[in-house]
Amino acid sequence: MNETDVGQMSDEEDIATSTISHPEKRMYIADVGNVHSRCWYIQVRSSLRNALTKPEWYGLQLPRCPGRGPRGGLRRSSKGRRQADVHDFRRGKQLNASKDGNKLTLLGGFQFSLQNNLCIPLGARRLLALLALEDGEVDRTTATERLWPDSRHGRAAANFRSALWQGKRAGCATLIDCVGPRLRLSSSVQVDLHELLRNARQIVEAGPSTSGDPRYLEIIDGLSHELLPTWSDDWLLPKRVRWDQVRLHYLETLAQQFLTVENYLTALEAALAAIAIEPFRESAHRLVLKVHIAEGNSACAMKHYHRYRGLLVREVGVKPSRQMVELIHPLTSA
Repeated sequence: MNETDVGQMSDEEDIATSTISHPEKRMYIADVGNVHSRCWYIQVRSSLRNALTKPEWYGLQLPRCPGRGPRGGLRRSSKGRRQADVHDFRRGKQLNASKDGNKLTLLGGFQFSLQNNLCIPLGARRLLALLALEDGEVDRTTATERLWPDSRHGRAAANFRSALWQGKRAGCATLIDCVGPRLRLSSSVQVDLHELLRNARQIVEAGPSTSGDPRYLEIIDGLSHELLPTWSDDWLLPKRVRWDQVRLHYLETLAQQFLTVENYLTALEAALAAIAIEPFRESAHRLVLKVHIAEGNSACAMKHYHRYRGLLVREVGVKPSRQMVELIHPLTSA
């Protein structure tokens, strides 16, 4: 039925309905209204299709980008090579597919950079963080149960499929590798946590020098950051406990090594960073006392000892150990 038929039906409506009963008249008018609505819907749908496929009819100009046609399809350059620039019309951003820019940041907060700021949905962020913190591959079922433990099986599976689809690829870069039923983070993605631990391990094994290498301060600053501090996932709690213990031992080891080579400033910064993580940890406080004593600052050492002793008595109800008392005893007997 075209628009002419609908118009004729509207003109003859009063004549047609005057000869039928009241119930039949209401049904007839409803049918005529449905026909009008259906014709209007067809016209709107046709106009939208024409506006998208043939925008020049309506004076429209769709966005274009290097390496793509008017509809976003990839095209080849004059030399026959596919151009590397990718355009995402949904986010309105131009993404570069270089592997050197795939960096995942977990310390201090989640950040992911792919040569620019890329917005990744929350489900994909959680999946990427889980794969980055796990050693090796993760089973799909295990990942689903950890990320959505309170959801029903069907809902959790749907959330996992959506997160995997969103996080598997960003532009032309592969972020997640699927090996059968198991998943793993792509080798092209650099994780700041792994890089920091690798650099800290190299310095501890090689031993620090007396020179003020800027890498030392960068490593101490990196070890001071918490692991995804704003997240409250249950699966993340054991990872945080492990990270806290690992970085505490690294900071104390670095402080002791810097103290040995008489690099007192860096040793003090490493010890104070460990205290900021765990204020009740006595081994870190002993390192601070050793640095003050080595520098000849007896008053600073006594002040720090009494402050720490008051904290233990007030909060925990215990006193410092004999090792700490023996360390401070030459200062009190002098």
